[in-house]
Amino acid sequence: MYKRGGAWLGIAGLLVACGGVPYDPQQVPQLQVTAQLPPLLQWSPGDAQVLQIYAGDQVRARELPLWQLNAQFGNGLRSPVRYGEVPAAAQALMSAPTLVAGEAYTLVIRRQDSQAQAEDVQQVLDRYETRLPFIAGEATRSSTEVLP
Repeated sequence: MYKRGGAWLGIAGLLVACGGVPYDPQQVPQLQVTAQLPPLLQWSPGDAQVLQIYAGDQVRARELPLWQLNAQFGNGLRSPVRYGEVPAAAQALMSAPTLVAGEAYTLVIRRQDSQAQAEDVQQVLDRYETRLPFIAGEATRSSTEVLP
């Protein structure tokens, strides 16, 4: 029997040895959703590859987003983005439905590691993702908040 942590370290080490980029906590997106409707969706550091909004306060396996923006190339989505607006460097996979005040949603931002080489970006460890549940029309939420 082996410990899970050891297995993950072994896999991470193998990927690094094969040309992958080591995990960098500085690359993890920090998110903010403003209270006004439609909300302003913001993140740092850098730009993003994918922006998604899901219904509810959790993202479930195989659940489709309500709205999704994909960068046309790499991390081409620049922060901030107003919900429902499609920036020039992005493609919307579907039109954005109106968010209902008082309802729960989840913002997901995914970005490629800025240090990854073109041949490395297919590896899962070369991507960073943060999820932020929020209530539409209520207080501004940030992924750096400490919740009770």
